[in-house]
Amino acid sequence: MDFGKIKSTGIQAAQRGAAVLMDKLGRLSEINKKGVIDLVTDADTASEKVIIETIQTAFPTHTLLA
Repeated sequence: MDFGKIKSTGIQAAQRGAAVLMDKLGRLSEINKKGVIDLVTDADTASEKVIIETIQTAFPTHTLLA
């Protein structure tokens, strides 16, 4: 198991997700509920998507739970 690759992929995924959130800062177009009081925005969904894509690109045989 290549822990260096795991670490660098995690950092890259976090940075890409943060970039999406920063891009959408102050410009939310959609806010939904995913539970009784849990809110999820279009920024959350977009950020999660790029994080998952980054991890799946580096580790295509791994399964993710998000």
